[in-house]
Amino acid sequence: MFDRLLFVYDFNLRHARHLVAGLTPEQCVAQPGGLVNHPTWTIGHLAVTSSVVLMELGVQPAFPPEWMER
Repeated sequence: MFDRLLFVYDFNLRHARHLVAGLTPEQCVAQPGGLVNHPTWTIGHLAVTSSVVLMELGVQPAFPPEWMER
């Protein structure tokens, strides 16, 4: 089970990197066509969510506490 989770996590991480490869900082925060969550927000959400999962597994949080509030 754990191997499957790691596989899916690795796949999603590689896919996210592919999706934002070559974007400028301006493009990373653009909200074209009424898009609510720009790429930077989405990646931040995934990073914080991953940190929460790791905390549940007993791993020290990777981000400062104020990230959870943002």
